[in-house]
Amino acid sequence: MKQIISFFTFILVLTGCGPETKIKNEEQKAKGPLEVIIENEAYNFYQKNVGVYITENDEIRVLITYAETDVPLMSYAVGFIFKNNNLSEVIMAYIKNGKTYHTADFNLTDNFHIKNYKYDPTTRDLYFEYEGKLFEQLSEVNLNASSITIKGKIDQKNIEKRTESVFHPQIATFSYQNSTFYPVIYLPSRGKDGEWVFHHDFITNSGDRIRFSFDQFTVNSPLLPKQYTFDEKSAKDNITFYKFGGKPRATVYYIIRDEDWIKYSCSGTFTIAEHFAIADYHITKGTFTLQVYDNNNNPLFKTEDGKFVIKQ
Repeated sequence: MKQIISFFTFILVLTGCGPETKIKNEEQKAKGPLEVIIENEAYNFYQKNVGVYITENDEIRVLITYAETDVPLMSYAVGFIFKNNNLSEVIMAYIKNGKTYHTADFNLTDNFHIKNYKYDPTTRDLYFEYEGKLFEQLSEVNLNASSITIKGKIDQKNIEKRTESVFHPQIATFSYQNSTFYPVIYLPSRGKDGEWVFHHDFITNSGDRIRFSFDQFTVNSPLLPKQYTFDEKSAKDNITFYKFGGKPRATVYYIIRDEDWIKYSCSGTFTIAEHFAIADYHITKGTFTLQVYDNNNNPLFKTEDGKFVIKQ
């Protein structure tokens, strides 16, 4: 899902192509400084398995990787991102005996919890505990898939400050519940008039989703900035708000099914301020306002400070 702790990094680690994180048998018997308990079985990690740093925009990132022996029958990777002392993203994967378990695709906060979070900006000391469920990750939706429990803690002193190269992450932010939405899917489709419409879906940890739907002309218009007004009847160039109402699961491709989501009527405006190319990507930046209504057409919430960055 989602941001800079990328799936690519996790795939490299869990397939043995990433940094050297193997633990020899004799080391496994000793007590390491970090303990993770998976299904009541304790695993002990060492500093070489842990990367913790703070970025120049004050995001705290934590990455732990572990693999048993030279043939990883058990592999484990977890990444956390904290922003303004709030958990903004977590990705966790656990492989044992050919089965992969992963954090839930949607509504993560119902199944995963951070507690006793402490960060001292002066000493850059970080401490927190985490506990929750991982779900068997499959290529299709299976609501009867198995799950496992996991818990652990991070206790790091004087974490590293790191400067990163400039990039343009996909992101959407507005004042609703202090939420940040991260990209989950990009889906082109043909509208009723036969023209292509491009859907960009963003989600939060708490099961909220917004969809930006633009046509090709919109993002490539030479007349920028350009503002669009929309309501629930707009077939394209609009924003839609959803809440997850399905059962937790983990899928390889973050499968979105209409029956799992509650759709709310929306109205508002969005302004495309910039559209430019970097390497093989097209970046679209803009702002938006959004009024969301409940199923009785009563105002649910309104925001006037929305911002988005979309990459395709």
